[in-house]
Amino acid sequence: MNATTARLKAVLAGFVIGVGAVYAGPAPGPELVAALAAKAAAVKSYRADMTIEMQMMGQSMVSKGQMTFKQPGKTRMETVMKMGGMEMKQINVVDGTTAWTHQPAMNMVTRIDLKKVAEATGNSSAMSASGDVSRPFQPLKEDTIEYLRSDTVGDTAVHVFEGRPQMAGAGNAGAGMMPAKLQLWIGAADGMVRKTIMFNAAGTPMMTQTFTNVRINTEVPDSLFTFTPPAGAQVMDMTEGTLNMMRQMQQAPAAPAAE
Repeated sequence: MNATTARLKAVLAGFVIGVGAVYAGPAPGPELVAALAAKAAAVKSYRADMTIEMQMMGQSMVSKGQMTFKQPGKTRMETVMKMGGMEMKQINVVDGTTAWTHQPAMNMVTRIDLKKVAEATGNSSAMSASGDVSRPFQPLKEDTIEYLRSDTVGDTAVHVFEGRPQMAGAGNAGAGMMPAKLQLWIGAADGMVRKTIMFNAAGTPMMTQTFTNVRINTEVPDSLFTFTPPAGAQVMDMTEGTLNMMRQMQQAPAAPAAE
């Protein structure tokens, strides 16, 4: 896997979280789902600590940091991953129209034009991709969602749902880069996602995101969602690469997820 493919994999893994459809399906009944969705929709701003564990190239990589969200569709994530004796920082900013990823150690920046993606795919929800916490069921295909159980994340009561993401891994180049199945652990009191687990077609976890110390409707300055590439940065536009990969995944038959 070359460096460009690895960066695209990381960008798309985050991007899939924000592309989908609102659930309106089976048990335990639409009343619970409607109540959770209504609670989440009322969130105007959000801050949380986050831990991301990703399986890549046979290794487990753990990142820790913070996530901040503000309506309409603005997100900032700052994470640090320890690699041997090094700490790799990454900054992700969605300003409402563009998704930016910055790796300061290498002074590398990638960008995705979300407006272009939304227009090309006919999916307006792409404009709020990568972390719109006000739409907890957005990543999943509505006809595949199943309610698994009630559970807890730390001291927080949650409802656990499972389904296929809008861009499930297929039996071609997309396999291994996008999940075949996704679990959402949604807070019972506020509708906020507390944990997300992505699985490959074999049922092996690819990525786990856990959110703690969640703070809702706090003061969040707009300046957090403004990003300008730093001087001398190498900027790579990943818009076409993202669209091409999305098209490949839509055209190829999806590999069945493990039970």
